[in-house]
Amino acid sequence: MLGENAPVQISEAFEQFNGMVRSSSLIEMVNSQIRPYLNSCKGHTTQEHLNLIMFYHNHHRYKSGKRKGKAPIEILTGEKLEKNWLQLLFDTVSPT
Repeated sequence: MLGENAPVQISEAFEQFNGMVRSSSLIEMVNSQIRPYLNSCKGHTTQEHLNLIMFYHNHHRYKSGKRKGKAPIEILTGEKLEKNWLQLLFDTVSPT
């Protein structure tokens, strides 16, 4: 049915599907990542603790998958991070 343009149209369709983000999947991913930290706090989570989890999530580099070697903040901004997340955290907490 697609004719000669089939491979191009199929690859474009898959690229568009890869760009789609399902909000329920996003929420489930966030919940699964922060659940161990929240369980260890036993209901005494502070805003500072949530900020630390957020900082880690945004600045750590993925270890596998198609985003391997990139941090979420790098993907968002397009700028490469010069340091790992822990060094960036120390720089943020106690700037020299």
